[in-house]
Amino acid sequence: MKKIMIGFFVFVILAFSLQFVKVNEFDFLDGYNKILIVTEDELQNQRLLAQNGNNYYYEINDIDSLKEYDYIGVNFYFDKTNLSKLLASFSNIYRGKVVGTYDIYYGYSVNFKDSVKVDGKKVNVQIVRTENEIIVGFPLILTGY
Repeated sequence: MKKIMIGFFVFVILAFSLQFVKVNEFDFLDGYNKILIVTEDELQNQRLLAQNGNNYYYEINDIDSLKEYDYIGVNFYFDKTNLSKLLASFSNIYRGKVVGTYDIYYGYSVNFKDSVKVDGKKVNVQIVRTENEIIVGFPLILTGY
């Protein structure tokens, strides 16, 4: 009986501690056209799109392959018709300033582990609707728009 109780307590402690492990999960995003990641390291077997200082920019074809890389930012590109659907995917989104013809939104997603401060608020997702597409960046759009 003692072994069962000890095993139960070990299981409860492990299950409880796993709740606090933060991982990046993007399975709730679908319908994207492409994915770009920004890394601080060169990636083998990936085509380098650009380099800016110590940052490297790569296009990734498969959302599942994101787990293989240590990236500092990731962008998803969508058709511009998906804005309301994308905004509904997040529970905490607010509209930022309009810059020219760009609609900019910020928010926080439990699906991404890192965050930054924007206008005094903790954010880890930025959404920009341009004339041609929608870019969703975690923690921000690091590639420009």
